[in-house]
Amino acid sequence: MPIPVKDNFEYQFTVFTATYNRAHTLHRVFDSLNNQTYNNFEWLIGDDGSEDNTESIVKGWVDKAKFSIRYFRINHAGKHFVYNKGVRLAKGRYFLEVDSDDAIKPIALERAKFHWDQIPKDSIKDYFIICFACESDQGERIGNCFPQSPIDYDYRTFNYSKEYRSEKLRCIRTETLHEKPFKESNRLKDTLIPESIVFCEIAKNYKARFSNEILRIYYQDVPSLCRNPVHPMINLEGLTYAILYTLNNDLDFLIKSPYNLVVRISNYARFSMHLDINLIDQFSSQKKLLVKFIWILFLPFSVLRFLFDIAIKNTPKEANKAKLLNRNSQKHYFNKSPK
Repeated sequence: MPIPVKDNFEYQFTVFTATYNRAHTLHRVFDSLNNQTYNNFEWLIGDDGSEDNTESIVKGWVDKAKFSIRYFRINHAGKHFVYNKGVRLAKGRYFLEVDSDDAIKPIALERAKFHWDQIPKDSIKDYFIICFACESDQGERIGNCFPQSPIDYDYRTFNYSKEYRSEKLRCIRTETLHEKPFKESNRLKDTLIPESIVFCEIAKNYKARFSNEILRIYYQDVPSLCRNPVHPMINLEGLTYAILYTLNNDLDFLIKSPYNLVVRISNYARFSMHLDINLIDQFSSQKKLLVKFIWILFLPFSVLRFLFDIAIKNTPKEANKAKLLNRNSQKHYFNKSPK
């Protein structure tokens, strides 16, 4: 059931940025926040154990900013650990995440408030998110427009839509994020859990609204776990976890594309073998009979793909080597860079 709306928030918005070794791009967020036309917000920065000079840069901004800046740091564990803590610390009624290498338009917060204010007060409790469009740093729109704007559209349908799914600026009612935090476990440390898992869970009980207004600038010049990773197996634990979630919770959406469904099931078996998850545990972790049947049917093919990965050294072991080399090269860069 939707939870009631509270009025005891200190700010209208918590702008949240999770960061890891992004001292060289974080200024994009700061500059765009300093130019906002609406100023009832805080900037909450969650540092996932950066090894660069992120902390000193943030401290230097505190006295320059027109808004409140709060910073916290955890031992490196992964974005979802930082995100959960950010939600717990947020003092804003709405939680608006801006990636550490992105920026938002000067009117972003003003327009976000406008759209939330358009929802009748007695109906806000039924919503959890308003999503806005993005453009690239070259000024090109990312993704297709909805047929009308704003529009109420099921978030789970959006997440699996070939027509509308794209990068968005998400403005979420903070209270709803407390209901479904990211799973935290040692196995899922230093990996990436897709945020869509949490949002699809929340969407089972709440409405979503989408606007065609472009409010986020999406840069693609910095590698990440999900974009241009240093190795294709670098995020295997998070990817496997995400595949199993979709198979167990969103089969009604996946079944509309039989080919993609089979690929996901085969990849779940293949990736699980790389992670030393035995066949019995794989089978028992799948809740749907159809998924179990397809998993069995395509198991020989999945095993062949697993063996082929080993033959070409496409393995988690090689991914860890690539990750270590990447971190060492980053440390070398940070040591040479001016502090």
